[in-house]
Amino acid sequence: MKKLTLFQRMMTVVLLFLVTALAGCSGGDGAPGAAGTPGTSGTPGAGGTAGEPGSAGVAVLVAERHGESVLAATELATASKYIVNITITSATADASGAGKVNFTVQDSANAPVTTIASVSAGIFKLAPKTATVSYNKWVPYLWRTETVAGTQDAAGNAFVKPDGTIANQGYRESSGTGATNGTLVNNGGGSYTYTFKKNLAAATRPDGTAIAYERNLTHRVSIYTGGHNGPTGEGDFDFVPDGSPVTQTRNIVKTATCQNCHGPEFAGHGGDRVTVEGCVTCHSPDSYDAQSGESIEMAVMIHKIHAGGELATVAGPDRQFWDNPHTAVDETADNGKYILWGNGVRAVSWEKTAFPAVIANCQACHTGTGLQEVENWKSVPSRAACGSCHDNINWTTGANHAGGAFNNDNICAACHQATAGLSPVAGSHQWTTKDIRNIPEFDITVTTDTPARGYYINGEKPVVTLVLKNKATGVAIDHTTVVQDPTAEGCVPVAGSESTACTVPSDGLFTAANVYVTGPRAQRIPVLTYPARAKVTSASAGPWDLSAGGGALRLKVDSAVPMITYNNAKVYEGYGADEKIAGDITVTLPAAGAALNALFANPAAATPAEVAAWLNAIATFKERAIAYVDESPSAATVGRLSIRSRGVLEKNAKGDVIKTTAQRNIQIVSSPAGIFTDLAIKTAGAAASARKMTVAANTDPKATFSTGNIKYTLDPVDDLVAGTYMINIEFADRGRGPGNPPEPPFVDYRTPSVTVATFQVKQSATEKPIADGCTACHWSSGGAGFVLDYPRHHKPFNAQALDQCGGCHDYASGMKSDVTSAASWSGGLAISKRVHAVHNGANLNYPTATVGHEETATFGRNWRINYPMNIRNCESCHPATTSGTWKTNPNRLACLGCHDSDAAVAHISIQTYDPTPMAPWSGDEKESCKACH
Repeated sequence: MKKLTLFQRMMTVVLLFLVTALAGCSGGDGAPGAAGTPGTSGTPGAGGTAGEPGSAGVAVLVAERHGESVLAATELATASKYIVNITITSATADASGAGKVNFTVQDSANAPVTTIASVSAGIFKLAPKTATVSYNKWVPYLWRTETVAGTQDAAGNAFVKPDGTIANQGYRESSGTGATNGTLVNNGGGSYTYTFKKNLAAATRPDGTAIAYERNLTHRVSIYTGGHNGPTGEGDFDFVPDGSPVTQTRNIVKTATCQNCHGPEFAGHGGDRVTVEGCVTCHSPDSYDAQSGESIEMAVMIHKIHAGGELATVAGPDRQFWDNPHTAVDETADNGKYILWGNGVRAVSWEKTAFPAVIANCQACHTGTGLQEVENWKSVPSRAACGSCHDNINWTTGANHAGGAFNNDNICAACHQATAGLSPVAGSHQWTTKDIRNIPEFDITVTTDTPARGYYINGEKPVVTLVLKNKATGVAIDHTTVVQDPTAEGCVPVAGSESTACTVPSDGLFTAANVYVTGPRAQRIPVLTYPARAKVTSASAGPWDLSAGGGALRLKVDSAVPMITYNNAKVYEGYGADEKIAGDITVTLPAAGAALNALFANPAAATPAEVAAWLNAIATFKERAIAYVDESPSAATVGRLSIRSRGVLEKNAKGDVIKTTAQRNIQIVSSPAGIFTDLAIKTAGAAASARKMTVAANTDPKATFSTGNIKYTLDPVDDLVAGTYMINIEFADRGRGPGNPPEPPFVDYRTPSVTVATFQVKQSATEKPIADGCTACHWSSGGAGFVLDYPRHHKPFNAQALDQCGGCHDYASGMKSDVTSAASWSGGLAISKRVHAVHNGANLNYPTATVGHEETATFGRNWRINYPMNIRNCESCHPATTSGTWKTNPNRLACLGCHDSDAAVAHISIQTYDPTPMAPWSGDEKESCKACH
């Protein structure tokens, strides 16, 4: 048999690779073919005719499996389900108690839906407040009873209430032919009329108590259709049966507010109840869950569900639901439970619910305009609403209530007015000033000297100006006193006080004084600050004897990986104008003589400045590195020769800059005259602490401290790709203190002061963020910021939270300086992977490993989080105002955040080419994700 040439063998491997790659993009594998009979050697046959082209592989695009439209199509494909808009045009209830509703049904294109065969309907009256209840309430005319059967459910969960216990619940009726069914008439053209079977004048509660039919009160009707199949929707309508205009209603929270976290098809009980207006009517006062005995009144149930582990009865007397590994005691020993037995008598436990905002941030849900009752949370206190979160209060005995026992709501407002009184509601829930952990020490203003054109260009150095004002007094501090010190002797607040008074005053020694600059937005590379440089520094400040000449300096930049630049500017050179810029560079001194003497005033005593000038004049060196006399003010290193890597602007074949590989790592391999003796690889931004502005004894040379401000002069922007860059600031005088984690009353803790600002490089247009909308769930439209777990992330973030988080969680985070180490960073800190993993924690195979952080390093950090909507609703965090790259730029970090099965990790690993595998996140990797996705 003829031997294959080397070229033929290489092509065979390539063909096999292509076949394998195409198979990886195909839909499904076919059945295995039968084994062939081994052939014998023979003479080569004549070439055959070309075969028919194979069918294209089936790529699975990101947007084909993710996003609102995909989820809607998947949901609606079941049993021909589709969403309709139900508009109630009128409702009546005559003097005899006969109720009737007229409504229309349209599809999403506003076309009439003429095929509605059945509906359900509810009707309720709005009863005014009474002598014992401070708020008006919906009273159903339709009820059902739920009876406890046995002592436990099918899963073995023991019921709280005994066998035979009966509970009443607000309900609805349906159209049909039964004795309790109403009548639905199809009027044609998408118009319908529903007539209630229930006579309102004869309505009673399940115990036989009459429900007064008061035609002068506001009534609400709700029409529901579909759910799991067919046209699905809900309509709600308020009216007064006697014909009077509607002047009283009760709308506390908007449906749209719930949709912020729970998705566009916010639904419950089978999917046909999709509005808060409908939820609150059935979930009325006097409605209970039979098995637990818990109230299912909307205000009570929803507060308790969202509070979860923060409920007083769940967290227990120690106020801690999660175990704190830093203490010997088990904080979970006194925990309670909050369980409801829902549809199908299935136990649902809510203790591990994690409210995405601070639970005291009432405006996270009670927000928005257009609702008369939006501020009821602070102006209409009641035992039901207040006791839902403060659920260890016994109103009969007065236990855990400073005001004692109460059997009505009438006097609540005497002490708990909205903003006045002994304990005003708004003030008691003002979490930004109530809890010392939420009170930053400083207000920080950040400005840049941006040119009039609106952006910086080559040769320009952005100057950042910081002004810190005392949060309590509003007075700017003396910035010359800012010295970084780890002992955190800042202001120790008065124990139990909401004020910012100090028992121990600040000493001006800051436990944190950090400035991070990263960008562009899409890439998150640490840039421009002094510690962000990947640099090597000489063993001394010289001078050095180079008089022998001929010595060579060899250095490697970015793990010696070459970069290719497609240079269309050299069109006159024709093909071959593209440049392969070496990453392994050797620069040789001239031989002793005139050429050497021209470089140095005295070759036997060459200075750092002269050596830097020599290196920078050599093109092969200047393309990848910059030599300079180090600005470090440290007595040990001042005036030494340093070399830092240059960012390479990688271009595509069109000449467009596609990314920057700014300053990843640099290594001296050898140098003449022992100029450099440290041969270890040096990496930019090896950790958060390596990227910060240092203000200790080794003060950052680029920072200038004056009484009125701190100015930080960044490096020139020459090596940066055009885009939007972020300046992240974090200062802390007192800081976290010795407590880790902080414990009540938190006298050893102050939250850091953080802010973020942006500036433009080489373009005026602001770069769209990749993700946005954190505020939809994590704060309120009132602008109350949000915080994350104590103490690591307990900082009041703003609407630019993603920009703030990316200051530390960039795409160089955690890289070790020794990139040859097998223990090199595994990528868990990158913002895209971590955020996806945290939000999808309950569905991960390896939550701790995938998130990249242990769960209980501090109490309350648990990754078994259930996202409050379908996790594939990508637009919830990537709305239309963002870059849209969630569906056009698949990549291993983002995808690994959710897809962490062994198979998925193996697939993603195989599809990544890494020329430096010991540095798996250094930026030189090539991914094949886009080939199929």
